[in-house]
Amino acid sequence: MYGSPRAATIRAKEQCKLWCIDRKAFRGITAQHKLKQAQRYVEFLSNVKIGDAVLGDVLKVSDIDAMSMALQKETFKKGEVIVREGERGDIFYVIESGSVDVLKKDHGNRPLTTLTTGQFFGERALLTEDVRQATCIATSEVQCLSLMREDFN
Repeated sequence: MYGSPRAATIRAKEQCKLWCIDRKAFRGITAQHKLKQAQRYVEFLSNVKIGDAVLGDVLKVSDIDAMSMALQKETFKKGEVIVREGERGDIFYVIESGSVDVLKKDHGNRPLTTLTTGQFFGERALLTEDVRQATCIATSEVQCLSLMREDFN
């Protein structure tokens, strides 16, 4: 890619204004964006409560930083099942945007609660190999940050 000849030619089909940005400025902008994103992820993780402990109180900053680097962004469509009660769980989710209904079989079709931005579910998946205790369904388009158990340990 870098130091190689161009692989394509671009031609405008109509009159337009073309903006360009040099490589140094582009890298600076993307580095700043990644830093802000990492800070937001660290903040999310620092406030996660598992049992009686808040991760920011029990983990070193370096551990939370490492976890934030392992986060993956996932998008779920409205009505999509994110986790299903009774299935094996090994992924923890933090809701970045959207809302998620939490349902249990023994409570019928009515949600126990609705989770929104900044809230999380599946935290037990980080600590144990238990099956999921509830079903979580996207009630809008949902963006989640996910962390696999193997990245937590």
